[in-house]
Amino acid sequence: MPEYDSYDLIVAGGGTAGCLIASRIAEHGIHPQTGDRLRVALIEGGPYYIRGQAELRPGYGVPERRRAVVNINYQEFRAQPWPYDGHQNKMVGGCGLHWGGNAHLPFGEDYDHWRRESGVDWEEEKFQAAVDEISQVYNIRPSVAENMTLGNNLFRDAALAMGRQPKPSPMGRRNCINCGYCGSGHLCKYDSKGSSLYYIHQCEKHGVKIIPDAEIEKVIIEKQGGRAVARGVHYTQYGEYREARAPKVLVTCGAAGTPVLLMRSGYGPREVLGDRLIVENDNIGKHLDGDIGHGVDALFDIDIKDLHGGVERYDFTISQADLGYQGVQIRDSKMSAIDEAYPHVLALHSFAPQPGWEHKEYMRTVCSRLGSIAATVGAPIWDKGVVTPTGTHVYNRSHPGILKSLKEGTEFIVELYDRMAIRPIKVDATPPKRFTIEHQTSSCRAGESSKNSVVNSDFESHNVENLFVSSAAVIPCGNLSFAHIPVSVVAAYTWRRLVENHFSRGA
Repeated sequence: MPEYDSYDLIVAGGGTAGCLIASRIAEHGIHPQTGDRLRVALIEGGPYYIRGQAELRPGYGVPERRRAVVNINYQEFRAQPWPYDGHQNKMVGGCGLHWGGNAHLPFGEDYDHWRRESGVDWEEEKFQAAVDEISQVYNIRPSVAENMTLGNNLFRDAALAMGRQPKPSPMGRRNCINCGYCGSGHLCKYDSKGSSLYYIHQCEKHGVKIIPDAEIEKVIIEKQGGRAVARGVHYTQYGEYREARAPKVLVTCGAAGTPVLLMRSGYGPREVLGDRLIVENDNIGKHLDGDIGHGVDALFDIDIKDLHGGVERYDFTISQADLGYQGVQIRDSKMSAIDEAYPHVLALHSFAPQPGWEHKEYMRTVCSRLGSIAATVGAPIWDKGVVTPTGTHVYNRSHPGILKSLKEGTEFIVELYDRMAIRPIKVDATPPKRFTIEHQTSSCRAGESSKNSVVNSDFESHNVENLFVSSAAVIPCGNLSFAHIPVSVVAAYTWRRLVENHFSRGA
């Protein structure tokens, strides 16, 4: 008897991409030689909160999940500590939408940037079926007009006066009760925000073996002559060292976890791995990208927000042709829900008076009077960052080109405030001196060859047979459309390519 479990496909990483791809391949794929149903294993390092629920209904939530996910910020919640840089939830299903459920599908410019960055053949038309799937599953709809606040409308009208065309930000929510706890990255205990909930249910329905609390130690890569072949994974579960084998292995551990796992498996840059190197690819852990933004706060002398309601937004994109093929998105990031302004943060804000009666009066009303507009740089040309073997993000946090864009964005926002029918009484117009990357992507990107990427346009490793990679790691550069929905769209495209090329009759 073998000392390992055997499957047709192992999916390493049970977050957004992993759950989506595993469920759909189990549903639509077959063994290419026999036509039999596939044996698919989904291995995740975190817990499995919603195991075996008979009915998973967005807007109602799951009792086990409600006990763990109350109205707290995703940065504060850790079912298990995420050991690497970046904001992730280590559990089956991974992160859902946050910040009110904002759900931008990839823009046309995103596909252009991806192709231009690394040579992928990802044209918008090829992704239409994936876009349709994610639009339906995440229930992506325009913002609800009746949820717009005075602050939202001040932003909209000022942008129109400047010749811009702001559009309501699309949202991915279903059966939302407008409790008001949507912004500032709050998790939703009712599962109203778009998440992997549907795909988890489909995993259960189509026989995927979900293996939780299982830390993957490495992908098993064997050398055969001049070839390298993926054979399975080693992982630790409940203190016991285990092995699983499969003729196909898909790594979906996000922008930080994916390069860490591959380097831990002996696959990566020679200069990093040294004598631990099995297969060389200098792009693993390189090209780290994502959203880079700066918010400009303003204080009004009247209430611009409601006490309750959703987090609706307007946004638009301005081009920065002088800095390459990039854009700066302007969005009314905190002009709606009152929960987006934390009292403990506002108490120490630069707008706050010294402690005393004046400060007490300021705190009584500031949550509904303070707003913020953000400038986010998307898809820039710059020297990018690196993910180290320990998951640390290393990059130039004061890159002059990026700071120039953020400074110009700050100036644009100040002018936007000046055009408002009700102008703020205070504006913090200080541009940033440093920045951080959010919604990280591109650390094991897809591209035309191993000279500039890790996998090809069909998510197949350039260097290791039977090894595939998806998740945020493969997106060639940062998006104008943020990350979660593009990651989901890319995952929905991934399973289609894998089924056609590897899990259909005669593939």
